[in-house]
Amino acid sequence: MGSFAGLSIFHPDTEQFSHVPSGTGATDALSHHHLRSLFEDSTGRVWVGTQPRGVNIWNPDTGTFTNLDVGDGLPSSNISSIIEDDTGAVWLATATYTNINPGQYRFQVRASTNGRDWVEGQSLLITIQPPPWRTWWAYVGYGLLVAALLWFAQKYITLRVKAELYRNRSITDPLTGLYNRAGIAQTSEGMFANLETKKGACLMLMDIDHFKPINDQRGHDTGDRILCEIATVAQRHLRANDHLGRWGGEEFVILCATKLPQDAYLLAEKVRQAIADQNYEPQNGAPLRVTVSIGVTSIRPDDTFDRALQRADQALYRAKAKGRNCVVVADE
Repeated sequence: MGSFAGLSIFHPDTEQFSHVPSGTGATDALSHHHLRSLFEDSTGRVWVGTQPRGVNIWNPDTGTFTNLDVGDGLPSSNISSIIEDDTGAVWLATATYTNINPGQYRFQVRASTNGRDWVEGQSLLITIQPPPWRTWWAYVGYGLLVAALLWFAQKYITLRVKAELYRNRSITDPLTGLYNRAGIAQTSEGMFANLETKKGACLMLMDIDHFKPINDQRGHDTGDRILCEIATVAQRHLRANDHLGRWGGEEFVILCATKLPQDAYLLAEKVRQAIADQNYEPQNGAPLRVTVSIGVTSIRPDDTFDRALQRADQALYRAKAKGRNCVVVADE
C-alpha cells in the first residue's frame, strides 16, 4: 500500500504490516507526490511509480530507495504502469498529454496478453479547467473591452473630425471660401520662417475698385456675389502653390513665390486683366464691369509679414492714385 508517508508492506506469513518511510535512501518523493503504480520484479525489487517524480525502486537487500527520473533517461516523469517481460526487462508505461482543450475526458485502459483478447481496465474521468484567460467571464471582459475600445475610437474620430472642421472654419472666410486673416497669417508663417523660404517670395494686396457704389446701387447680395466671383476668377489664374485670402471687405492678399522679381508683376497683371475681362451679374439686367488695383512687393531678407504688407499697401495706394485698374510694384 502507498501513502504520503511512505510504503506499508503486508506480510502474509505473519499477517502484519511493516512500514518503509519515504525518507529512506535516495528519495523523498513519496511524501510529496501521488503513487500511481506498484510492481515487484523477479529479483524481489519493488518498483514504485509516482507522479510526477518518475519511479522509485525499493531494494529489500539494502533497505534503500533508488530514484529514476527524466534526467536518468525516462521520457516522462508520469509513470502509469510497470510490467516485467519474459526476459526480465522491466517496462515502464508513461503517458503525457499536452495542448488539450478544457473540458471533460475519460481515460480508459485496455490490455491484451495475446493480441486478441482485450480486457477493459479501469477508467479515469479527467476534468481540465480552462485557464483564467479562457473562462466565460474572461470572454465577457474581452467583449466589454473591445466595445469600450470601439466606443473610444468612435469618440476620438468624431472629436478629430470636429476639431478639423472648427480649425478650417477658424481660418476660412465663410463668404468666399478663401483664407481669412487668420488663415493668411498661418500660411505666411512658413513663407517668413527663414531666409531660404523668403527667397523669390512676394506679397500682393488687391482691392476692388469702386465697390461701395456697387453695394449701394445693386445691394449687398450683389456685392457678395461679385466678391465670390472675383475670388473664383483670381484663383483660376493663380498657380497651385499660390495662396489667396480675403483680407477684409473688398481687399484680398496673395502670397506667392517667383523665380524673378518681374514675374510677380506679370502674375499680378494676368489676374487684374482676367478680372477686368469678366462680365458680372449678366442675369440681373445690365452686366457689371468690375476692376481691381493691385500693389506688389518682393519679400526682403529682414522682412516680417506686417512690414511687407505695409509696402504692398503703399503700392496699392499709388495704384489707386494712378486711376485704378492697374498694378504697381513697391519701390525696392
